[in-house]
Amino acid sequence: MKEQLKGLASFEMPKKVKLIEHDFSIERGELTPTLKVKRRVIDRTYKAQIDELYVGAD
Repeated sequence: MKEQLKGLASFEMPKKVKLIEHDFSIERGELTPTLKVKRRVIDRTYKAQIDELYVGAD
């Protein structure tokens, strides 16, 4: 992943990354039929994991 982000400025580099076990899908209600992300559903479903990324962030 760091190789892909090599050309970014330091402030553009993500400090933490969380991988989930599956892709977002229409069946789970995470995507619309036009494959747009339903942000409210993602925020609600992955709240614990998202909050975990910000613990101790400066």
